Amino acid sequence: MRERLINAAVSVFSKKGFYKASMDDIAAEAEVAKGTLYYYFKNKSELFKTVVVEGINYLTDELIKIVNNSNDSIENIMKLLIKKNIDFYLEYHELANIVLHEITNGIDEDVLNEIITAKDRYISFLADLLSQGYDQGIIRYSNFNVTAAGIVGMIDGVCKYYLRNASSIDRKQLIEHVSNIVINGLFP
Repeated sequence: MRERLINAAVSVFSKKGFYKASMDDIAAEAEVAKGTLYYYFKNKSELFKTVVVEGINYLTDELIKIVNNSNDSIENIMKLLIKKNIDFYLEYHELANIVLHEITNGIDEDVLNEIITAKDRYISFLADLLSQGYDQGIIRYSNFNVTAAGIVGMIDGVCKYYLRNASSIDRKQLIEHVSNIVINGLFP
């Protein structure tokens, strides 16, 4: 039931935004009584925080698994991480829309802080991977936190473009294009 409520919340928050969405809207989307929604979440802010933080943490955990279970080169790991990130964004574009566009619109400070912590964990993970590549002598030096944030921002931008213009480029080409840009910029 909790997952059903979260999925309904993703859909409603994505379509209406945080402020215009109501608990009534989310309950209707989930086809449950509003009391059921309040049984799991005390208010809309808590539900929003759950949706966003769990989404970011899920992606980060999946990317960490890729790194931990791979003996491949950092270049190939980066390509795989980019693919996984783009696939996640496109598969869960409603959630991505929330994460990227709704978290600065006057959200409660404690909710915003938890979301920022989850996003920072993701950026730090990626920056640490880049730093490891530098330590191995295979990646150019840069401010790795800024570089990681730039990679995430680029993925956001190209995925938004793709969702508006899916007929102009196929998904595989999109992933290859982003991978080439990142790899050519990182590796000497």
